[in-house]
Amino acid sequence: MAPSKVKRFYFRYSVPGRDRILIPLDVFTDEPKPGAMTLAQARKRADELRAIHKSEETRDVRAHLQREAKAKQEAELAERIRQEQERAETDAASRYTVRALTKVYLEHLERAGKARYAKAARNIFKNHLDATDFAAMPAKDLQPRQVTELLRRVVEAGKGRTAGKLRSYLGAAYSLAIKADLDPTAPSAFIGLALLTNPVATVASLSEYLRARDRTLSQEELLAYWKRLDEVQPITVRAALKVGLLLGGQRPAQLVRLTRSDVDLRAGRLVLLDTKGARSEARRHELPITRFANEALQAALDESAKLKSESVFTSIGSAAIRPETLTSDPVSFRRTPGIRMIEVCERKRYGQRDGHSAPGVHGGVQVGGGEAGR
Repeated sequence: MAPSKVKRFYFRYSVPGRDRILIPLDVFTDEPKPGAMTLAQARKRADELRAIHKSEETRDVRAHLQREAKAKQEAELAERIRQEQERAETDAASRYTVRALTKVYLEHLERAGKARYAKAARNIFKNHLDATDFAAMPAKDLQPRQVTELLRRVVEAGKGRTAGKLRSYLGAAYSLAIKADLDPTAPSAFIGLALLTNPVATVASLSEYLRARDRTLSQEELLAYWKRLDEVQPITVRAALKVGLLLGGQRPAQLVRLTRSDVDLRAGRLVLLDTKGARSEARRHELPITRFANEALQAALDESAKLKSESVFTSIGSAAIRPETLTSDPVSFRRTPGIRMIEVCERKRYGQRDGHSAPGVHGGVQVGGGEAGR
């Protein structure tokens, strides 16, 4: 009996070479209740402990019970950790998807000042990835075979070039995310994706759809294209198209970024800033200004001065013209003047007309929402 006169049961046993050991059990109660024992319950527990004591390996009952309690605690802790990991994996599977990867990639492009590339990539992801089952997959689980299936769907829809672009953008997103752990400039949102491999890297490059054209213009075709440019309105667009051609076929996005401070007509040179690709700092291209380029630039600079704009090619003053202005019309070019010139000049070969003709070229000229020359 305890000093407080509370009756408590004890199990007593002995171990060779040691004093008798007492293991306290619950207090006595006449009726069964939590935290207490009836006489019958105490006898049953004593029988259980006696059976343990009889075994050679567990003769020290108290030490055995302590080992069991510790093992139970460790098992419960391991189970809690397992459940937490399972919840974390489930959460990651729903959060760190292929769609989430592309979203962070697009945000990274925009922060890096590559809004045009971000827009192009966003359109391709929206039209050819987001509605597929692959977009909802955990990004780390996407396999090369699944990437191949995704691209095959686009190719079989007759959009091989788009499939090549999709492969390029998706591969770039994975590549950037994989390097995030060791690149302090990469978005921290990439780290949670836990990517180790790039599933796009081993997929065929679709280079046959991205091959540059090798068709060149004859002297007659080039002259016809140049004459057609004189009909383009407004003057700013006409000047941009001419300068782009005279500077060797510069990309529209690069050309329209030209500012007044980039142009030195007296020195006969200008500077284009090339931000294409993964470079963090734009590459400077210094180009000579020829006589005809000088005339086109002077016209653009005069218009810019009237609008009090820093942009050379502007129609509203507050911003430069959009690259799409130079790429959406039959008289203009997409990536270089050469590609669009070829398309214009090939109309002659197939005899396409729309009621307006220029020397050496047949076909209308759609510019700025209307047709020039009508």
